[in-house]
Amino acid sequence: MLLRSIGLVLFLLVNVGQLQAQVASGDYEGLLIGIDPAKGTITGYYENYTGLDEASGQPLFSCIFYLRGSMKGAAPYKIQTWFPADKTPDNLIAGELTPAPVEVPVSLKIKLDQEHGGCWNVQHFAKTGGADFPLNVPGKWLAIRVVSARKAPFYAEADDGKKRKAYVVRGNPIKVYKSKPGWVFAEYTAEGKTTSGWIKEIDLFSADPPAR
Repeated sequence: MLLRSIGLVLFLLVNVGQLQAQVASGDYEGLLIGIDPAKGTITGYYENYTGLDEASGQPLFSCIFYLRGSMKGAAPYKIQTWFPADKTPDNLIAGELTPAPVEVPVSLKIKLDQEHGGCWNVQHFAKTGGADFPLNVPGKWLAIRVVSARKAPFYAEADDGKKRKAYVVRGNPIKVYKSKPGWVFAEYTAEGKTTSGWIKEIDLFSADPPAR
């Protein structure tokens, strides 16, 4: 009986630890996260602005970065972050992603070794323990990618002859559900409207950090 009780306690402790280390795909109030359980990869995209130039009507400051990490081992998970169009390895900023403890609402914390340009005026990631992001909309996508082409059309099938009128543009983050050589099936949401279909891989920024 005693051994059974000890076993139950150990089982509960292990499972609580697992729950604390879980990260799920979703929109965390502006931070898009994609989890591929089969590959154990984390991808994500953050974009936010603050301030307003009265003359141009454009934001004064921006904070934009892509992230990639691995879910191997226990949390916190190591990540690398960079501006999607940046091909300079020296501009990579490392950090960590931590899921919230099981007893609090679902959220993620991102802490970086230093701030990306512009982020200091928008959101601090390198000070005060990092930035917290509560889950807003859960999802089932496997990855987040960012459009590199000036205009990337959706296709009804992974076929050049099946192009549709709908498209996404450079800088748009998309949610990827599946892929095949040269193509991804993804969706894009803006202003409450969601469009989905196949997109050419060549029209997307790489999901890998700039190589050293």
